[in-house]
Amino acid sequence: MPTRFYHRMGMVKRGWFDQSFPAELQLQQIRSFQPDWLMGMPSTIRRIAALMRQRGEQPGFAARGIVLGGELLTETTRELIESSFHCRVYNRYSCVELWAMAYECRHGNLHVEDDLVHLEVIKDGLPVFQEHGQLVCTSLIHRHLPLIRYQNGDEGKLSSQSCSCGNTALVLSEIGDYRVRENSLARLWSPVVTLLENSFQRNFVLGEFQLRLAADGHGASLHYERGPRFTASTPQALRQALADFAPELNIEMVENARFDTEMSFKFSPLTVVNPPNCSRMLLH
Repeated sequence: MPTRFYHRMGMVKRGWFDQSFPAELQLQQIRSFQPDWLMGMPSTIRRIAALMRQRGEQPGFAARGIVLGGELLTETTRELIESSFHCRVYNRYSCVELWAMAYECRHGNLHVEDDLVHLEVIKDGLPVFQEHGQLVCTSLIHRHLPLIRYQNGDEGKLSSQSCSCGNTALVLSEIGDYRVRENSLARLWSPVVTLLENSFQRNFVLGEFQLRLAADGHGASLHYERGPRFTASTPQALRQALADFAPELNIEMVENARFDTEMSFKFSPLTVVNPPNCSRMLLH
């Protein structure tokens, strides 16, 4: 049963904070509320965790767990949040159109919410099982605007496996965005994002960062925030790392810039910019 039922009955207290607010204000609001559980997007909670780590602060509340969804959850982000909040992170697979479709159990498996949605995987136009392909979603609860065999732009793999948690639903794994695979430019630069995450962000040299690529392949810019271990030599190290990958490309470095997000504040570290009309495709 949805938590809003228990909230309206006075059995559960829920609170909301605006994900567009600065991390410091969000942390103040969360501490004031003293939640048992925290839910949000990975990039939003990671900014709060990075702020606490930079200041050497404790959370100020004892959460039982943190549920993240809406964006791709990387291991770097998971490790930072778990170590900062001293609790376990649980991944949730969802989309705006169908909301939550799979939840991670305590054993690390994403179990499909098969009472809410029917998931399929197609490859070359045909349904497949235990193979990687494009996700197709059918809502089982929306009556006024049902979505039947809806392709939401993600890809993954469905498998049937025994889980110690006792949940017998299908397990969703290898989640990604097939638009990255289909877009040759984004696919080419995806390893650079991984490099920046592992070599700079994981070590707290960088905070948030976003790599923006020109759709014609003739330009790029790296927008970033300083991490607590940022030094005077960091910009040169970043330039060298990017030059090793694309020596012929002049990459602009922009510090403390605003990051592109979708209307729901969904963030991606990699975007493709279309110069003629300045429209952007966020790739997560």
